[in-house]
Amino acid sequence: MNFSSKQMAKLNACWNSVYRFFFSFNRWECVKALIHGLERLDFHHIVSLCKARFYRRLVFHQRRLFKDLFWCYFSDYFCKESDLMYTFRSYTATVDLVYSHFHAIVT
Repeated sequence: MNFSSKQMAKLNACWNSVYRFFFSFNRWECVKALIHGLERLDFHHIVSLCKARFYRRLVFHQRRLFKDLFWCYFSDYFCKESDLMYTFRSYTATVDLVYSHFHAIVT
């Protein structure tokens, strides 16, 4: 899921409220130091970590289909105006083939 910045801010505020509840903090008190002191992550970092783990599982999956799906997603969202596309140029033939196949199914 991709949350907007407003949604992320609201979810992070809810996450902070959980800490406030359990540790008897007032609404106006910052819990950032508490979260870091407990060696926990705030909501923004939890979401980023979950995404990174998911992408890692796709890249190292045994089935080629899942790897190809990841590279299609990667090329669509991260490489359009980037130098990374040059780095992955050897992989683009497979990406283009899978991408065109899935676009044909969806449309």
